Amino acid sequence: MYSELKQALNAGQLVGVATIIAGPQVGRKLLLWPDGRIVGSSGSATLDQHIQQLAQPIIRSLLPGRFTVEYEESGFDKLNRHDDSPPEEVPEFKTSQNHCDTLPPSSLPLLGEGAASPLVRPLVVRAGGTEGGRDSAQFGRFIFLELPEPVEEELADRQHVTVFVDVYPPRLKLIMVGAVHIAIPLTSFAKTLGFQTIIIDARAMFATPERFPHADQLIVQWPDEALTSMTIDEATYIVTLTHDEKLDNPALAVAVNSRARYIGALGARTTHAKRVTALKAQGISEEALARIHAPIGLNIGAVGPEEIAMSIMAEIVAVKRGMSG
Repeated sequence: MYSELKQALNAGQLVGVATIIAGPQVGRKLLLWPDGRIVGSSGSATLDQHIQQLAQPIIRSLLPGRFTVEYEESGFDKLNRHDDSPPEEVPEFKTSQNHCDTLPPSSLPLLGEGAASPLVRPLVVRAGGTEGGRDSAQFGRFIFLELPEPVEEELADRQHVTVFVDVYPPRLKLIMVGAVHIAIPLTSFAKTLGFQTIIIDARAMFATPERFPHADQLIVQWPDEALTSMTIDEATYIVTLTHDEKLDNPALAVAVNSRARYIGALGARTTHAKRVTALKAQGISEEALARIHAPIGLNIGAVGPEEIAMSIMAEIVAVKRGMSG
């Protein structure tokens, strides 16, 4: 499994490592992808599928978390076979809820950066439940999974497997459509926070190394064409900054149908309303258009390119940390 993990990290793939930390088969690990692939096993094909399903919201949040699968011991005995034939009875699975919080990213070494083990990262785990009856929610850097409460009188006849899921996201990437003045401080802020920075603009006179010596990549191309050829994953953040519908709108049409974690568009509410109307006319759904953060940035009363760039970066960090932005 370690070789598959290393390959996934080198390929920039989003993966999670699920480890059984309590209950039968403690210490067993599964390498999980968002598309359903699994490497490794808990010892039960059925339990593997439950772990994969319950781990998905944690993996897609890009933050670690844990959950508990409760089962009837007799049912698990039938599941815990070494062949792939189906069990005669499938136990009833329930889950309890927990949440966890990580230490700063700088303290989380990844494979290939001197870590003693690619699966050992410092963390603080706190157990507890959610409030307010939400089905699934994220508050700050905590992950909450609200699922059916166990029935106390049943617990004597049940055992449980507690699973911790560590998440290995691809490198954070900020794609800026428009080599405009706001992009200059925005690139600086993003690089300080560890983002790979990419600027796309079809106007060669603006997208120059002299204006953006600190950018990781400058692409002189129509933004929609460039985005279509790029890998856009759950660690990708996209902002459109040009105020030019010929550049912004086609780029947004690509972005809203991608896996990007954040999409923001510069412009006043009236500008965005016109943009939405134009994109709807192209057949883009309201659900997809609702992914766009507009007006872009947190409302901090920003004035000038630097302050606007700061508000944009603040909203990106909020989304990254699981807040609404």
